[in-house]
Amino acid sequence: MYDDLFGEQSTNIIAHSPILEPDDKSLPGLSFEITNTPKTTTEVCSLGRRIADIFYIFEQIKKCIHEGGFGCTFMDMEFVREIRFGLRSQFQFTCKMCKINIKIESEKKVPETYLPVNLAAISGSISIGIGYSQLEEILASTDIPCMSSSTFLSGQEEIGDKIHCIAQEAMRLAGEEERRLAIDANELDIPRWYTHVHSCS
Repeated sequence: MYDDLFGEQSTNIIAHSPILEPDDKSLPGLSFEITNTPKTTTEVCSLGRRIADIFYIFEQIKKCIHEGGFGCTFMDMEFVREIRFGLRSQFQFTCKMCKINIKIESEKKVPETYLPVNLAAISGSISIGIGYSQLEEILASTDIPCMSSSTFLSGQEEIGDKIHCIAQEAMRLAGEEERRLAIDANELDIPRWYTHVHSCS
């Protein structure tokens, strides 16, 4: 999802002024000034702040292995572009020496011990009762690019399903606990027409 926020820009602008010879017969009596504008290039640029698992980034940098015997390290890597999946980012680098390409992730795609950053942001929004527009404003004020509205909605549905399942499980456990307490206290009130119904599951 993630997404409509792929930000890669690369623009080459070459500007040259027309060259006029001083002896041009079409404009007699005029002097000429010739200006050559140097070539300018707008490099791929990634702006703003990001939410990242900083120790995971350090771990990826340590595992970056360069082949070819040039003695190059991550210090010789050149940033190429960023691909964003909502609030999660993938940074692509190329080594200027051995030309190896590596990708650095801002966090694991499926973290083991915490929610992915997109679901965490959506879950927090649900908890405090705000929607996509308010989340977008909060992230904009901190200079963090926001996820797309479609990513927010799909994550909202996923979290909603999980909340529903958790609520159902909590109700089942509460019912079992209430039944156990009633049996222990011998407070069962079973009508004569009561029959046991087996679950279909």
